[in-house]
Amino acid sequence: MSGFVACSCGYRGPGVEEGVGTVCPQCGSSAGESDGVVYHIPCPKGHVFRAREDWLGREMVCPKCNSPFLIQATSSLEYRREQKRRQDAIDERAAKAWLTRAIVAGVVVLLSFVAMIIASQNPQWFRPKG
Repeated sequence: MSGFVACSCGYRGPGVEEGVGTVCPQCGSSAGESDGVVYHIPCPKGHVFRAREDWLGREMVCPKCNSPFLIQATSSLEYRREQKRRQDAIDERAAKAWLTRAIVAGVVVLLSFVAMIIASQNPQWFRPKG
């Protein structure tokens, strides 16, 4: 009789007896085996599938909805989070640059108004001497 398997690929259920112990019927890994990087990849219907790094490029079937999909690092939740973090950093730098430009422009406009007010209070500065 085969034992229960809770695999890193997301499969939970009866395992397959093979050689030394029980393996996952979905991916063929030993029960409890987890070496390398694990990616969290959503299937087309949104179920999150945990996949090891050596599975990248494989065509897999979601253990929950039986939807086939390709395991790619670029579709993993980790990759999406990293891309969002990078984009947020770029947006933050751009926002700081625009804020700095707006402050500089405001100061220039304010100083121009102050200069016009001072010039209007001292018309003798603009009369020819003589």
